[in-house]
Amino acid sequence: MKTNWILLPLMLFAVSLFAVSATADAADGGQEKSATAATEEAPEAKECEAEKAACCPEPCITYRQRGRCRKVCCGCDPPVKTTLKVADPCCCKTCYDIPICLPACCKGEPCVTDRCGALCKGVVVYKWCCGYKVKVVIKKCGDIVVTSYRC
Repeated sequence: MKTNWILLPLMLFAVSLFAVSATADAADGGQEKSATAATEEAPEAKECEAEKAACCPEPCITYRQRGRCRKVCCGCDPPVKTTLKVADPCCCKTCYDIPICLPACCKGEPCVTDRCGALCKGVVVYKWCCGYKVKVVIKKCGDIVVTSYRC
């Protein structure tokens, strides 16, 4: 009788060890499969990362208007939609396309000044002869604030 009580826990212990090792083998097999799948997908992931590095993420652009006349239009003419190509003065490799609406009276090329401002902010100012001014501030995090002034 005593041997039955001793053998039962030993048999349960042996069965549990076998069950744990079988579960571990199955889990390792799953990990091996996922590791091989990850190795197979690695070239595609590398290509995707290269594409992401080639093109920059879209910055968050905030528009503000300041000045006496906050309306963009001059008289009855509708505003003209255009895109400014802004190069960051603090980082020579970065260039942004910023869509803006200009008054119809803004003709010709603007006078452009740029500088590296406080806290590594890039500041680019566009001035037209009609008195309209657009100030583009490129923050260190990549966000852009576009402020329009009507003098």
